[in-house]
Amino acid sequence: MENRIASLDRLCARHGVPRPLPPLPQETVLESGWRANLIRAIRGEQASAARYQRLWQAVPDAGLRDAFAGLQRETLQRQLPPLQQALQDALALEQMHARAGVPPEEAYTKHGLIGDFMEKTFSVLAGQHHALGVVAPLFKANPALLAGLAAGSLGLHFARQRLRKDRKES
Repeated sequence: MENRIASLDRLCARHGVPRPLPPLPQETVLESGWRANLIRAIRGEQASAARYQRLWQAVPDAGLRDAFAGLQRETLQRQLPPLQQALQDALALEQMHARAGVPPEEAYTKHGLIGDFMEKTFSVLAGQHHALGVVAPLFKANPALLAGLAAGSLGLHFARQRLRKDRKES
C-alpha cells in the first residue's frame, strides 16, 4: 500500500496533478464494531476508485492515465472484494447469534476452539432440528458449558461401559 501511494505521489508530482491531502490524520479513530469499520473501509476503497476515475479523466498523458486505470482496477478487483466478503461474513455471524438472542456486539466474543465449534454446531442444528431449537438457547450464555456437558456425558458413557464390561467378566 505504501509503495502504491509513493508511486502515485511521484506520478502526480511529475505531471503537475494536484494531490489531495492524505486523510490519515483525520481517519485514525476506529469505530466501535467490526461492521462499522468494514463499511468504512469499503466506502474508502469505493472513494479511491472514484478518485482514480476523476484523475484518469483529468490527465491528458497516456502513461499516467494507464497508471490511474491500473490503480482503479487493482482497487476494484483486489482491494474491495475481500472487504465485501469480510462484511458478508460479519453480517452472517451477527445473524447467527441474533437467532440465539445474542446482541450483535457480543457476536465476536471468542470462547476457545471447542466452545466456538460447539456454538456453531448447535446454531446450525437448532435451525434444522426443532428439539435442539428449544434446548439450545439454554446454553447461549456460555458455549464452554456445552463442551463441559459433552465431555461429562462421554466420561459417564465410558465409565458405564467399563462397569458393564467388568460385571460380565465377574
